[in-house]
Amino acid sequence: MKKLGIYIHFPFCSQKCAYCNFYSLDNKPELISRWIQAVIQEIEIFSDYLQQHQVETIYIGGGSPNLIPPEGLNEIISVLHKYINFNGVREFTIELNPSNWGEDLIVTLEKTEINRVSIGGQAFQEHLLDVLGRQHSPNDINEILNKLCKTKINHLSLDLIFGIPGQTFTDWKDSLAQSLEHEVDHLSLYNLHYADGTPLNVSIQKGEYSPLSEEKEWEMYKFAHDYLDQNGFNHYEISNWAKPGCKSRHNSSYWTGQSYIGFGPGAHSYDGTHRKWNQEDLVGYIENLEDGKQPPSELEKITPPKARLEKLFLSLRTSEGLEYTEIEKYFSITKNKIQSLIKAKLSEFIEEEMIVLATNSVKLTLSGWFASNEIITELANLLEQNK
Repeated sequence: MKKLGIYIHFPFCSQKCAYCNFYSLDNKPELISRWIQAVIQEIEIFSDYLQQHQVETIYIGGGSPNLIPPEGLNEIISVLHKYINFNGVREFTIELNPSNWGEDLIVTLEKTEINRVSIGGQAFQEHLLDVLGRQHSPNDINEILNKLCKTKINHLSLDLIFGIPGQTFTDWKDSLAQSLEHEVDHLSLYNLHYADGTPLNVSIQKGEYSPLSEEKEWEMYKFAHDYLDQNGFNHYEISNWAKPGCKSRHNSSYWTGQSYIGFGPGAHSYDGTHRKWNQEDLVGYIENLEDGKQPPSELEKITPPKARLEKLFLSLRTSEGLEYTEIEKYFSITKNKIQSLIKAKLSEFIEEEMIVLATNSVKLTLSGWFASNEIITELANLLEQNK
């Protein structure tokens, strides 16, 4: 059976963060109960598709999934049990925020097949959490991690952000050090992005905050790489570090082109040839499913040029890089030819030690990852021109 990942998008938050451009809405308990039933109905609609696959990973993200009532979470997992062989599920993740959680949620999680929790901590300094518009405190992060460490849940992941206005190098080192005081086996470290229309970007444009320089962001990124390496973490993807055997299987499936199906408003699905996404319309999503219809969605056929670009972009985000066999498969260019082309046309990236021509693949180094958008664009153009 073909492998499959499941993503369930919970679109509610207590308060939208200042930097966030994901689809999320203010907490509305009456709509949450309708969302639960709508997601169950959507799963039922695709039950035959689920039964034709071996589901390996499940990921409940958001939003703030800790706002799902325990009984609602149990309902969703119960319907999944009807159509999935849970013996084949290797990873079941739920995202939690350090605020708005209670003992009943932890008790519920322990009684389910959820074996991985991803915490959105972002920073251990109060002033930086204020800039980001986060509702929790540094102590809240410590409390939820301490609590989860005492449960049977096997894997804990923590998100942190660097490049926050006002963030010092000392702040960053302190956040990393505090993270390792807990039993986390996975860290996702993101360079802050100022998305159009977000309150933080508006504040930047008004001059209320000043972005950190690229040099400071690079220092933070490089320090994290070295520090975590010294503490037993492998830097396996541009923004992700894991202890041996603790990579995020679900996110890795995106980078390797595995099929996945998304449930919930705004959720994406991919089957290898098409990408479909539910529209970011909660009311339309709920009302259509309450009427027994599929939610409003859009469909895109993955053309060969787009498939080539996605393979290039996603592969170069990983420590394995883009294998020569894949270059030949997607671009019809042999190993010897691509090596010659890169040496001739992109020599500056080799000289600056941003690209490595390894035995089996083209890889980006740490500095290459930091400048990945420029390098991948140049490499994509080179491959397209010579395929």
